Amino acid sequence: MKIVIVSEDKAFLKLAASILAITGHDIMSTAGNAAELRTLAKALAPDVLLLDGRDDKALDFAQIERTTLQCPGVAVLLLSTARAPGFLIDAMRA
Repeated sequence: MKIVIVSEDKAFLKLAASILAITGHDIMSTAGNAAELRTLAKALAPDVLLLDGRDDKALDFAQIERTTLQCPGVAVLLLSTARAPGFLIDAMRA
């Protein structure tokens, strides 16, 4: 399985890649955000895109939804610390 970690935080990319490395999957990390997901999904053809969504104000759910619609074979997982019901509902819809 090919997993691509997407974040603007270089320390997070390094930590997440090191944690996932023990799974034996093909792990790749790249600097980016939700606005670049569709481009990354098409260029890298991952099975899973793991998006760092800890900065929930910078998230673009419309871009995430476009990615999931145009790349149905790619699972998008959003990591976030947000707990507001509205945020969680928007994330699930995307």
